[in-house]
Order: sequence, then C-alpha cells, then structure tokens
Amino acid sequence: MKISAWNVRGFNCPINSEVHTFLKDNNVDILALLETRVSSANATAIISQKFRDWVVVTNYSKHYNGRIWVLINPKSFRIVSQKISDQTNKQDSSTRVWSNLDRALVNPSWPSGFPQSFAHFSESGISDHSPIIVHITEDRKIQKRKDFAYISAKAKSAKIALIECQAKLGQNPFSASLIQEERLKLKEFITISERRHQQQIGILKDVHGVPQFGHNQVSQAFQDYYQGFFGQSSQVEPLSNRDYPGSRLSTEDSLNMAATVTLKEIKDSLFSMDINSSPGNDGFSAGFFKSAWAIIGMDFSRVVYHFFQTKHMAKQANSTVLSLIPKKAVPSSIMDYRPISCSTVFYKVISKILANRLQKVLPSLVGEERAAFVKGRSIFENVMLP
Repeated sequence: MKISAWNVRGFNCPINSEVHTFLKDNNVDILALLETRVSSANATAIISQKFRDWVVVTNYSKHYNGRIWVLINPKSFRIVSQKISDQTNKQDSSTRVWSNLDRALVNPSWPSGFPQSFAHFSESGISDHSPIIVHITEDRKIQKRKDFAYISAKAKSAKIALIECQAKLGQNPFSASLIQEERLKLKEFITISERRHQQQIGILKDVHGVPQFGHNQVSQAFQDYYQGFFGQSSQVEPLSNRDYPGSRLSTEDSLNMAATVTLKEIKDSLFSMDINSSPGNDGFSAGFFKSAWAIIGMDFSRVVYHFFQTKHMAKQANSTVLSLIPKKAVPSSIMDYRPISCSTVFYKVISKILANRLQKVLPSLVGEERAAFVKGRSIFENVMLP
C-alpha cells in the first residue's frame, strides 16, 4: 500500500495532468493534495475528466477554494466516512522560504505497527513542493527475521517494562515518581523502536543512480553490486621452493607455529571475545558458547581440531553475513554503505588462534625500522625529521 501527500499550490492545468500521471506511475492508493485553490465549479470538471475512477473527498464546506483534496482508490479501500478538516498557510513572494519543508510525520505507535514502511520524496516537477510517498509493506518473512544486537528482544523487554509501569501508575495516578518513570520507559521504548525502523533500507539508488524500492529491489541491487567484488573466482598459484629475500622463521618458531592446537588455546581464544559480538549466519554469539562451555566445550573444540587436522572447514562455518554500515547520517545510494563481514564463532576462534601464534613470531620477521604489524609499535614513530 502507498499513501502520498503533495502540496501542489494550485491544482488547475497543467498540474492536475501531472498528478494524474504521478498516480499511474507510482500506483498510489491514497493521495492528499494541499493548497489546491480550485473553485467548486472547476473541481467538478477536473474530477470527471482526470479522476472519475477515484473517490475524491474535499473540504469545500470549510473553504470556498477547497484547499484540501483526498483521492482514494476504491479498489483498495471501502469508504465509510468522508469528512475532512481545514488548514491554512499564508505565504506570498515576500515570505517565500527555500528549504526542505516537506515532511512525513508519524506518531510513536507507527514504527511498531508498520516496521517496514518508509517515505520517498519524488522530484517536485512543476510544483514548488515535492510529493511524498509512504510505502507500507507487510513482508512476513522480513518481520520474523532476527535483528542483530538483540534489538527485537530489547524492544519487547522495553514494552513489557512500560506496561508494568503504567499498571502501577493506574493504581497510584498521582505518584510523581511513577509519572517520571513512565516518561523514561516510554522514551526508551520509542528510541529502540525507532532504531529498529531506521535499520530498514526502504529505498536507495543503485550504481547507475536508478531508485530501487522495497526489500526485493534493494536487496537485489546490493547483490548485483557486491558480486562484482566478492563473487568472482581467481586462480591461486602455489608457492615454489625458490629462495625469498628477507627474514625466515627459526626451526623452533616453525615447530611452534605448526604445533597441535591445545584445548587451552581454543578456550582462551573464545573467552577473549566479547559476548555481544555480532553472530554469523548460524545466529550463535560468543556469549552462547561461553555460557554453555561446560556442556558443549568438547564438541566445540572437536570442530576446531578438525580444521587444523584436515585443513578443511565446513561450508556452514566458513560462510559469513555481510552487514551494511552507513557511512553518513542519511545514506541514499549503495556507495553510502560500508560492508562488514559477520563470521561464525568457529571461524573467529580459528582466526584468533592463528593470529595469536603469528603475533609471537612477527617481531623476528619484521625489521626494527618497520613501524607497523608488530604490537607496541606505532606508525607515527616512522616519521623522519630533517
């Protein structure tokens, strides 16, 4: 469903033809027109010529020029009541403001009721205001999907806390402390709900600058873009036995690097991770494996042992989830997002074991004149002063 609003500032020709085209091109279900400035006589002609298949609700009983029109597609809604209030906005050439004044405003309950909705501002065309289209979708598959960082659980917990506080306030409505507590609980719940809503990407421009709408088009645009980077296979050349210049590992360090992984290494690597780190595609975080270590510790270790013994990692453990991080406050195109890889805990533990072993031998491989790649060194130390 799509709900739109447009401050047309005059609805006589040619703007009414442009609105008619706008409705057809965007499949809008409800359109609110503001500042139409059309006499009742002209309104009858415009409706019969351009919008005869629409239910048109006006406010001519409140204003002789009918400043507000609401166009409703009868195929999408059954009209029960047709009543509209009036609005005024006195503006002339001397008070004209060049600014983005158009807004889509919702109440605190909207993000919870329509979590997949988003607003799109089209080009203004021959009007001096941009038409606003609010897209309302009900994708059950998306709504059931778990969010990172436990946002869904936090929202549910905040709502329960708010309801419990309001129940106490109902029993003691004049309690100043409960009134203040309710305000804080309500603010917390709204903040979490808004954050979950803001993480949805309803519209963005692809690499060619073409707007993509809704989950299916947006996700396909991201897939097409990142497959160019991550979806291509390349030929890997094996190392030869020729001599390489530079430092080499000692025999002792080589044996330590190739030594069998111990249970202590696995456990230390796991328990050094943050419990709230983002999980991979399996949904299990480091906190889960830490809390259940007494039960599944040996099974977890066997998976890690298997990799180091066979040099093979299961596809499920090797797969990652690409999470998109905005580079700016209001991202509008694919280029405005930075991808990060959310790997499984198995992958992270294996990587950490290798990194910990490599950290011990890097000082013997990296020259003292190098200011990077070794813990305790800073790139600022490599500044040459005359």
